[in-house]
Amino acid sequence: MRETDAAGVARELVDSDYGEHRSLVSEAVREDASTVESVHPPLSSGTVLIYDDVVYALTFEVVDSQPATTYSLAVDDVDWTGVSGDGPSIQFSELPPVDREKLAARGLGEPPTSLGVGAPTLYTESEEESSVLVPEPEYRIIEWEDDAGRLRILGQHPSPIETLRYTADEVAASPAAYGQRFIDEHAFQLTSLSDEERRIVENAFYRRRAYTVADDESITDAVRSLVARFRPRESLRQSGDDMSGTYLVWYDGSLYWTQLHVSDEFDSTTEG
Repeated sequence: MRETDAAGVARELVDSDYGEHRSLVSEAVREDASTVESVHPPLSSGTVLIYDDVVYALTFEVVDSQPATTYSLAVDDVDWTGVSGDGPSIQFSELPPVDREKLAARGLGEPPTSLGVGAPTLYTESEEESSVLVPEPEYRIIEWEDDAGRLRILGQHPSPIETLRYTADEVAASPAAYGQRFIDEHAFQLTSLSDEERRIVENAFYRRRAYTVADDESITDAVRSLVARFRPRESLRQSGDDMSGTYLVWYDGSLYWTQLHVSDEFDSTTEG
């Protein structure tokens, strides 16, 4: 259990650190829309986030798409003495610019740093037309100044590059306003507890550690009766079974972000 408030609840539930996507979010909020090209959406539609202390929901639509293919390329180290018999070879410096750029981005530049490691590499149709490595390699051996490697294509799959238009809609004027909605809908009181039940609850926040029942110990009646209070409540984040998850709990006038994990053994031995 961790003491919190309405703004704290919001920050637990939504994203306020978008890292490399901050410019996308900023443009969607400030310029009404942000357009990006990507094989996979950088942020999923419906993502709720906090920007400048306002809560927004991001959505996107696909406005364009161009064909592309992801190739899994591997370059295996080979013995210089065996190069001549392994097929046509080419110096790295003589590769078309598109191939040099793709390999360099995978640690296979001049000099190479990751021979033997396969890596997904994206080529558009126009890039394939300029390439000598995909879709069918014209050369099997790539030579660097002090190394040589045998090129293998481990697999490939279509990876269309989509143009996505993101927009941001305000869903709450502040984190506190957003968090309060969840408090109103989900928070419940833990009252009229026995001394043993209070000890379990207070152990969870005063001592800042979980209350745990070991595998070789019996679950006490106080634990069972306390956990049973959560059964009719709705979890904010379900963990897979019917009670484990995250709850909002009022206790002695304070609100707590509460995480509960109930093992199969508990449920299977609880009558009713």
